[in-house]
Amino acid sequence: MSQISIFPDRCKFAAIALQNVRADLSPSVTLHDGIMAVTKIPLSLENHWRKWLGAMQSHNLENCNLFLVGIAAADWADGESPIFGGNLDSALMNDVGGTFAFLRMVGAIEYADAFMLAGHVEDGQPEIRHFAQTLHFNITRGSLPWIVREADLQTAVTLSRSYNALLKRFPGQKWRFARGCHALKTALEQNYASDRLHGFVRALEALILPDKGGTENNSYRAVPCLLPQKKQRRRFGRYFRKSTGCVAMLSTSTTGTVP
Repeated sequence: MSQISIFPDRCKFAAIALQNVRADLSPSVTLHDGIMAVTKIPLSLENHWRKWLGAMQSHNLENCNLFLVGIAAADWADGESPIFGGNLDSALMNDVGGTFAFLRMVGAIEYADAFMLAGHVEDGQPEIRHFAQTLHFNITRGSLPWIVREADLQTAVTLSRSYNALLKRFPGQKWRFARGCHALKTALEQNYASDRLHGFVRALEALILPDKGGTENNSYRAVPCLLPQKKQRRRFGRYFRKSTGCVAMLSTSTTGTVP
């Protein structure tokens, strides 16, 4: 498969690779300083990488059609090999991983698999130092899959950067909005809709901030703005009433803070 060359020399990179995602994008899109999206693999898989990854994973990676790539300049002494696993590597992986997570929150994206890879570029040659398959973000039955466009990616980057800025502004503090985002992300990774419901309720709580013991009434009143059809509200209500016993007990100990 053809590739797109985007890496300068002596840099570090991290990328989320999505396979068979519905997308309508230009071959290369700059989203923010240091992060971009490309529709073809941005590096060549030499024989030793194919052997390391295996034939199937190499094929899957090469056939991904969306790469969210974070790039940062780095430097190291001549004759030395760059060390992987430092703060810069973690920051790059968190950046592209956060963009991917918020892209899923923006819309119901549908894809086959997603992979995280990271490494460095030396003498013009990208070297992979990390490769892993990510947890899959599912879509709820009945949701229409989105076609990912540039505006969606720009929104995801903005949300991710804003969220990280809030975390840095309040270091060490456990706050409810962060817990709500985490609950929503975790819920979207669950395979069964019934397992996602608890996370959706927790995410709603993070927005409406019900009083202790008021989870059921307050969260249920928030449903009409999300589910405009009466049939949808009735169906949600049946499942909601069955699940809020556990959620309500949890909320009594987590109102205002994160456990």
